[in-house]
Amino acid sequence: MASACWELYCLEHGIYPDGMFCDCSIYEDCSAFFSCDRAGQCVPRVLLVDMEPSVVDEIRIGTYRDLFHPSSLLTGCEDAASNFGRGHYQLGQTMVEPAMDRIRKLSEHCSSLQGFMMFHSVGGGTGAGFGTLMLERLGEDYGKTSRMEFDIFPSPKVSPVIVEPYNAILASHVAMEHSDCTFVLDNEALYDVCDRSLGVREPTYTNLNRLVAQAVSCVTASLRFSGAINVDLLEFQTNLVPFPRIHYPLVTYAPLAPASAARHEQPTTAQLTYECFEPGNQLVKCEPRTGRYMSCCLLYRGNIAPIEINRALTEMRSNRSMQFVDWCPTGFKIGINFQPPIAVPGADLAASDLACCMLANNTAIRTAWSRVADKFQRMYDRKAFFCHYLSEEKMARYVVLLITVALPLIPMARALCTASIAADRIAACAFNPLLLLAERSGWVLSRQNCGETVGSEAFQVPPVIYYDYPEPDHLYTVTMVAERGHPSDGDGADRRFHLHWLVVNVPVSKQMTTRLGFCVASSIDRS
Repeated sequence: MASACWELYCLEHGIYPDGMFCDCSIYEDCSAFFSCDRAGQCVPRVLLVDMEPSVVDEIRIGTYRDLFHPSSLLTGCEDAASNFGRGHYQLGQTMVEPAMDRIRKLSEHCSSLQGFMMFHSVGGGTGAGFGTLMLERLGEDYGKTSRMEFDIFPSPKVSPVIVEPYNAILASHVAMEHSDCTFVLDNEALYDVCDRSLGVREPTYTNLNRLVAQAVSCVTASLRFSGAINVDLLEFQTNLVPFPRIHYPLVTYAPLAPASAARHEQPTTAQLTYECFEPGNQLVKCEPRTGRYMSCCLLYRGNIAPIEINRALTEMRSNRSMQFVDWCPTGFKIGINFQPPIAVPGADLAASDLACCMLANNTAIRTAWSRVADKFQRMYDRKAFFCHYLSEEKMARYVVLLITVALPLIPMARALCTASIAADRIAACAFNPLLLLAERSGWVLSRQNCGETVGSEAFQVPPVIYYDYPEPDHLYTVTMVAERGHPSDGDGADRRFHLHWLVVNVPVSKQMTTRLGFCVASSIDRS
């Protein structure tokens, strides 16, 4: 994706692959993304990171190898193995400091730092694990500076890695608190656009990335070129995000015409506006007509008059084909940039004098979440591949809490039911083999909580218990006494379990907090 984006940026700003200007008169335009000197040498203000070097090595030896500063290409020596835990807790810890050091140096070259833009997939180990770790550190080091993401979400139909749903759910939970605005894209929608609209029957990643690059270029055009109505990073956050946690706009691009139709199809402003509300032009798979719009931003490129846009939007409103939520104004945020879009030579997308990219915060985005959550739940019900996550150092200690609070991404009715089941099973495997043994033995146990007997019953010992403890963040001891020994013992001796519970508050939402007790240690003796 980095190669496709910077290839397009260089074409738009008139920069050769070696970083030299072909027209020094546009020096000011490229200063948003490039550090330039008066001799005409431009260096992208970017950091490309991967846990293993093979992908970044393609850039090091590719056409644009002289464009990037060598320190901007950061690689490790070991693959994250498509594992969130390895990328976030293990390998990522060794790479985060060199990455942050490079970001600090890049920030020093900015005369006025607006924010950070991160491009990553949430289905792999590096993108999901290390990407969220970087977001956390950016939040710690740069405070309220804007942080925007372009996230490629996995699709159940187009999934090269079987554990992508695990990584996506874990990454989304961590990133939700550290990202200001996340633009959602998914591979299935990109494949459909290439197949249906551009006539590419078997698209490669190059085809997909060049399509994404055109949309990203349209979003960032106001930062790089002059226009009648420009939009900066802070305005995206202000106009698209009604509440901090509801920051997942979907992206739509028009026109989507194949290169063969370039001479025959030149859309009007009204046609561009209409196409932006069509599901077939979206870069994420969902049906916006089934949801309601909370905000909508239309970014136009080319020689477009504001009055033409007003007429097109008035017609859209009169058709009542789109609905806004009752509590949000029904206005549109408009951006107009005079720089027309540029097509990459030999690419699939037709060259056009006009283009439009719509960013819309629509409740229909829940269907994209539901697809990932359903795939996650089907795999997790069978504990498929979950042992790989528990085997990672530090990951095992946090996975109970992460899963318990990540599952509310599933509709709340299902989440309240499945969260306790998920936490129960994970904790039994990760923390307490003794409890798992007792569960299989079927002993009759009497529970005592802080010295108070709460009853005697036949039950399966849950490692996570919903107790209304008086104070959170304290360690309590719960004693469980076996009223009869296990038949295999022969002597019928009783057993006394001493279970130590760490009680924590887990936020399910801003209005609701669940108090959970996690079993962190256990011992056994004869009575």
